[in-house]
Amino acid sequence: MGSILEGFVKAFSLIIQLDRELLSIILLSLEISGVALLIASCLGIPAGSILGLTKFRGRGLAITLSNTFMACLPLSSDCSFICYFHGGDLWDLWLCCTPPMQ
Repeated sequence: MGSILEGFVKAFSLIIQLDRELLSIILLSLEISGVALLIASCLGIPAGSILGLTKFRGRGLAITLSNTFMACLPLSSDCSFICYFHGGDLWDLWLCCTPPMQ
């Protein structure tokens, strides 16, 4: 428990002291996220407008595929969380890929 507390204290001190390496990591993360947001917006807004405003053959399939792909990320992160923290009631439902080692 002591090492976790030490880690939080160290992280807090780096934030308060405005550590250069930490700031460069934060800025790089914001830059990458911003570029990803711009690319996703440039592709997603026109595609969503076309799907929502026009009638064309295969529109239902396109909407279904779009909804399916939007559900993939939350589903994969939830499955990862369950597999990482396997235990309790969720593990009893066999929702993870591999059994625990004995």
